[in-house]
Amino acid sequence: MSTKSVSLLFSTAFDMSVDLNILDNEIKTRNDIVHRFGHTKKGEEICFIKDNVLFLIAKVNNIVEKIAKEMKATLVKGMTE
Repeated sequence: MSTKSVSLLFSTAFDMSVDLNILDNEIKTRNDIVHRFGHTKKGEEICFIKDNVLFLIAKVNNIVEKIAKEMKATLVKGMTE
């Protein structure tokens, strides 16, 4: 499932905008690791280090925090209406 599809699900289910395009490079790298045994389509080896993982964790945490904040705001708004 593409990031575009997941963003559409968030929009449809929760009426919120979630930008998952910032994960496109990491998803591409993931696909290279999983489907091409750690090589790009051009045959170049993927070098994946601890800093890459920490950077990805920070990106995902940022997305999760934004979603949680928006869901809380929506819940509070629904309770006051």
